Amino acid sequence: MVLDSSAKTDSNISINDILHVGSNLQPDLFAVLLRFRTFPIAFAADVKQMYLQLKTLPEYNKYQRVYYRFVTSDVCFGFSSSPYLALRTLKQLADDERGKYPLAADVIDRGNYYMDDICCSCDSIPEAVDY
Repeated sequence: MVLDSSAKTDSNISINDILHVGSNLQPDLFAVLLRFRTFPIAFAADVKQMYLQLKTLPEYNKYQRVYYRFVTSDVCFGFSSSPYLALRTLKQLADDERGKYPLAADVIDRGNYYMDDICCSCDSIPEAVDY
């Protein structure tokens, strides 16, 4: 779903004008690419439909209402806060699941991602499979 969250109302204010966008959690792309090619075995992954995977708690749905919605718990594209919310969720997921997936959590902690793409490299194929 894509919304024009920058569209101005009669008062010349858009929803993006009043949203708190959060801090920039995006690592530097050049650094991500350098780390990606540090070791001989490189691999990448994509978080399928990253923005659509985000859900809000039911009690917060009322704060996310838009005139036309199919599913009231979806996070909308087009909000200036969406990149922060998506990446903050990725970081929280890494923290929450560290016990089950320590290598994957370390990949996120080291900033080996760019939006919904995970880029990593390692010394061997067996090590890559462990990720």
